[in-house]
Amino acid sequence: MSRRLVPATLVFVLLFAFSSCSNVPDHVKYIPKDAVVVVGINAKALGRKVAWNVITGSKLFKQWMKDLHDKNADNFDFGKYGVDGSNTFYLYIKGDKRYNNGNRVTALVPLTDAGNWEAYVKKQFPTVNIKQQGNRKEAVLTQGMYAGWNSKLLIVMNVLPSTDDMTGNTSGNAKPQMDEAGLNAEMQNAFEISDANTIMQNKRYASLQHEDHDVLFWMNYDLLMTEYVNESIAGKMEGISLSNTLWKDAAMTGGIDFDKGAINGSMRYYMSDSMKEAAKEMGGTNADKEMLERLPMQNLDMLMAWHLSPKGLKMTLEKAGLLGFANVALAQQGSGPDMVFDAFTGDIAVALNDFALKNETTIDSSMGEPMTFSSMKPSLNGVYAMKINKKENFDKLLAMITENGLLSLGNGAYAMPISETDSIFIISNEQYAIVSNKRSTGDAFMKGTYKGQKGPAEATDALSGHPFSFYVDIQQIAKSVDPAFNHSIHDSAIISESKRLLSSIMIDGGEYKNESFEYHMRINFMNKDENSLMQLMDFGKRVNDINNLPLQTAYYFPNK
Repeated sequence: MSRRLVPATLVFVLLFAFSSCSNVPDHVKYIPKDAVVVVGINAKALGRKVAWNVITGSKLFKQWMKDLHDKNADNFDFGKYGVDGSNTFYLYIKGDKRYNNGNRVTALVPLTDAGNWEAYVKKQFPTVNIKQQGNRKEAVLTQGMYAGWNSKLLIVMNVLPSTDDMTGNTSGNAKPQMDEAGLNAEMQNAFEISDANTIMQNKRYASLQHEDHDVLFWMNYDLLMTEYVNESIAGKMEGISLSNTLWKDAAMTGGIDFDKGAINGSMRYYMSDSMKEAAKEMGGTNADKEMLERLPMQNLDMLMAWHLSPKGLKMTLEKAGLLGFANVALAQQGSGPDMVFDAFTGDIAVALNDFALKNETTIDSSMGEPMTFSSMKPSLNGVYAMKINKKENFDKLLAMITENGLLSLGNGAYAMPISETDSIFIISNEQYAIVSNKRSTGDAFMKGTYKGQKGPAEATDALSGHPFSFYVDIQQIAKSVDPAFNHSIHDSAIISESKRLLSSIMIDGGEYKNESFEYHMRINFMNKDENSLMQLMDFGKRVNDINNLPLQTAYYFPNK
């Protein structure tokens, strides 16, 4: 079967996603509770903001479909494929080492007319063998895709290798054989999940499902760490693995909403029961306000603030069984974990200002004849600040560092040369320790010179009363990026388009409440009046148009 049909079918499956008859569709019950990852797209919510016919009627959508060999792209209609265009699509991943890459990837697509779907299959896959299996039909659509459907639901999953594939006996360029008997059994399992084994039995997932986001995602952190990450760590650390106390029953949930002028998102991370006390310490205190007021705010490019509780961090290491390793490592330096944890309050902040790209010319004579090269060199003003708890502990840590090459400048200031012209400076007093690439910036922070500076209102909002805050001013950074610095016509034009898309990115939260850490994200667009999904589609169309320009075309910098 032609491999070119694989992306076409995948696109159809993804397009079916823009649908939802309610925020709890009936077919959600087919997602097993041991799914590692779940993604759902809710087009009922999206349809309130962007009409589906606007999307399918767009030039970009039609071009996508034509690129994927659908001659009827101009007349795309869900109904002719038998797909329910007012429902929800789900994709879930379940760990299973019998499958390629150790995962069974499964898509759930609701149907309104199984006959239309079957007609589409026969048209796109004329040699396919459709088999009747009880009340459903099944078919190997391509080399790596297996589908089963009844009157209401289509399930598509990746292919289960044959025994030869699993033992590595397939050689040369021969196509691997599929275990169709095994696939039939797995498809039956996918259609016959009991009520006790559905993901809706998980109250955390059920809560997420009821929030009615445009896009939702779920990650079973317990399974992820147990089946993938910890096994990999053990393999690299001679059998030493982390205690599952850190992640037992842990999970992450999130939702994304495409709103007018912005993409809003929320995320929750649920800790294991044994980590709740540590979590309360980690998410119970906001980043220090007075320290944040000392940060430079003019020409601000990026800002990050975090209160990382030393007590909570110590409790986490202890629960993970790593505190003993820390004791051994620090003992060799004549120190211990308590000295390190007591040195700081846990308040951390980073500010980057004055980002610029400067054209730098160099002459290379290594090949005999001198040659001149031009390149763009970035520059910025950065400061990393920490609030000190016990100054004597900090001084001991600093003494350990100065033994490895720091140059004393007096009055609590040190320098670490990194080139002939640049150095990293470390400055401390009784309250703060800062690291900066500019001595003047560090001194101004210590003196409180920047207090009262007015930065972007969005940055101020992001810093207001949270354990964690992050802010990036896209437009401030973009001002220093000249599209013409790139010698590629297409790349320069795409940079020009990109500079007009986003305004800023904000993330805040970190509070521990309702048994989880809560975070919120906002991606702000330059155009405040148009839905963000439509703006992304328009941006994609413009990039597509640019890529289709002839190479000899002059630079393309549209006015709108």
